Amino acid sequence: MPAKKKVLLLGGLLMDRYLQITNYPHRGGDTLIHKEFLQPGGCPFHVAKTLQSLGAEPVIYSALSDDNLAQDLNRVMETEGLSREAVYPLPGETTGYCIILLDGEGERTFPTFRGCEGHFDPARITPALREEIAAVFVTGIYLLYPQWSQAAVAFLEEMSAQGTPVLFDPGSLIGEMDPDLLRRTMEAAAILTPNGWERQELERILGIPNLHHWAISRGMVCLAETRGAQGALLSTPE
Repeated sequence: MPAKKKVLLLGGLLMDRYLQITNYPHRGGDTLIHKEFLQPGGCPFHVAKTLQSLGAEPVIYSALSDDNLAQDLNRVMETEGLSREAVYPLPGETTGYCIILLDGEGERTFPTFRGCEGHFDPARITPALREEIAAVFVTGIYLLYPQWSQAAVAFLEEMSAQGTPVLFDPGSLIGEMDPDLLRRTMEAAAILTPNGWERQELERILGIPNLHHWAISRGMVCLAETRGAQGALLSTPE
């Protein structure tokens, strides 16, 4: 039997709208936008491109509306040769987007609008696809949709119980997440990838004294605390 190569990516497709500025205005003030542009976004899209270059088979799971942003995303998916087997339409809904404020020092700030990309229906993941999934990648934004996040976390727990590794990238909106869903997702994960600030927030919100020790004591494959240009601090069982 050939090795499984498909990686299911949960987190949804949305559009990034970049606004390039020099300085942030004070509250109630104004600033000039020097340049603006759109790029397909959502962590799963960027992870899919990386996995594709490494020879894996990324499968993005996402609902898509029929609005202009969704049409652009559909065209990009086709152009990039990304699988659409887990992308499905939700006509009349709204495509989510992220406004990225890019300042003169290259720092990015992210106000995000939630759209239909957070819709989760496990029936959209066919039995045939489930049999081919080698791993699941999920971003924390999937815990921010009250009407759908419960079903998404239950799916992650099911896949983990079946032996499929789950990689959880918490993201910076930890404070907006339901603590119970957050803990359940972490307990289902085999790999956890917070940055330093996210690691501290997880410890604070969930009352965990040391996240590295907690992760390894629970049998995680690894915890990778990302540190930008300084690389990452990796904790493993050995």
